[in-house]
Amino acid sequence: MSAALLLAAHTAAGLLLGAPLLRRAVWVDRAPRLGLLAWQVLTVSVLASAVLAGITLALPVTPVSGGPAQMLHSCALMLRQAYATPSGALTATAGLAVSAGIVLRTGYGVGAEWVRAALERRRHLAALAVVGTGDAWLGATVVDHDACAAYCLPGRTGRGGHVVLTSAALAALDDAGLAAVLAHEREHLRGRHHLLVALARGVRRAFPFVPAFAHARAEVARLTELAADDAAASATDRLTVAEALLSLARAGRDGTAGSPTPGAPGSALAASGSGSGRRVRRLLNDRPPLGRGGLLMAAIAVGVALASPFAIAILSGLLAATVDCCLVHG
Repeated sequence: MSAALLLAAHTAAGLLLGAPLLRRAVWVDRAPRLGLLAWQVLTVSVLASAVLAGITLALPVTPVSGGPAQMLHSCALMLRQAYATPSGALTATAGLAVSAGIVLRTGYGVGAEWVRAALERRRHLAALAVVGTGDAWLGATVVDHDACAAYCLPGRTGRGGHVVLTSAALAALDDAGLAAVLAHEREHLRGRHHLLVALARGVRRAFPFVPAFAHARAEVARLTELAADDAAASATDRLTVAEALLSLARAGRDGTAGSPTPGAPGSALAASGSGSGRRVRRLLNDRPPLGRGGLLMAAIAVGVALASPFAIAILSGLLAATVDCCLVHG
């Protein structure tokens, strides 16, 4: 089987098997940071294997014998012969078109999502400068608003970003709950979760017809919240974090729970975001983190998934070098 077919099979396996299996995996809830890495690796691996498959279609391998001079002469000769035929030219053009299309669509999707989120954040930060009040003790911006919300926005000031609390959220939380919510939001900023979310949204924007990328977008958003919950639980305890989430949910039963204050960017990462009920149940179940053995197995699987497309392409090139091959179609 040629390298192009192997890479295409790797792409199909990642989309049709890898994404559904990872979505149903139970270990990701016990190791959300590793789960986030797994989804990022799956996305990169699938895209990379598809791009490399197109490139290898344009530059397949044909054996050549003889010394270096004869190899160069034969390569030039076969290059003209291969691409002079309709089938050779069509195969090469199709391969390059596929690779270029994937790269361009990915760049467009991620770039457009990044620009959209950045513009939204800039507008919202300008509004916060008018309606918000900085609280040095909390290290957060407080907005007088009836909606109960706590969220963060990346930025260059303060702790590398902005934690925003409404007055309704402050009223709903006790001191321990407030500490848990602040730790949750600061973990979002420290872990740069907005970049992971933006990447997943950008790839989904680029390829809206691929269900695996829709799953990736949803799972990345969910796992960032679980990772932030775990950080908050380390700063306080799991029961305190669960009670804080419930307090925010109860105070927001007027319909504003689960979203930032009106006008906030949709990319804002909120402590009381969607899936709060499932997150509370996870915190109360108090399942132990994934053990070292499980972490090692998951890490190996993630590494293999990332390395596979590049290994296939590199091994193909090494094989060509060891048998005196020319990277053209014969």
